[in-house]
Amino acid sequence: GVAGQWLDAAAHLRRAIAAQPLPDSARGDPCPICASRLLLIDTYAAADSLPAALRVAEGLVRMRPHSRLAWLAYSHVLSASGRYDAARAAIDTGTRYASGTDDDVIEYAQIAIRSGNYDLADRLLTTQAQTGNGNSRHDAVWFLVISLRAQGRLHEALQMAEGTMRAGEPSSTHGSGISRLAEAQVLFE
Repeated sequence: GVAGQWLDAAAHLRRAIAAQPLPDSARGDPCPICASRLLLIDTYAAADSLPAALRVAEGLVRMRPHSRLAWLAYSHVLSASGRYDAARAAIDTGTRYASGTDDDVIEYAQIAIRSGNYDLADRLLTTQAQTGNGNSRHDAVWFLVISLRAQGRLHEALQMAEGTMRAGEPSSTHGSGISRLAEAQVLFE
């Protein structure tokens, strides 16, 4: 996908996928082909080819039906396609194969933001920002800033980026400076 040549990159990824052996999902072997498929999904999404991304994501969940990561990728494409109920169902399916309820809250909130259900998103994210672990608290504040921006509440988004988000950076392993990125985006808008 260098320099926006997404479809050229997709062609290379498809060839790489075709050359790789299929994993033995029964044994839970590492899955290099899965990593390539995840990258192909992102490449198609970046190229605004959601139908192609959806086909690859559907194939990945068929190939790795017990992979939380496969179900999350599928959920992301469904959400980007406006299929919010199906996206939530995909998260629910993926949750059966891993314990990650903090991540699920963030995933549900992202779908709520995308669907314009800001009240739900803000409730989920506010609760997560208060009760989650360091990384999930930080992620919740990040998406709260995004939600506020999407609602046109730029002054509140800026206050959150400069205050709550910056103050929470030491408890997160995401690194410092993310709050400055959020702040810059709000100022740009």
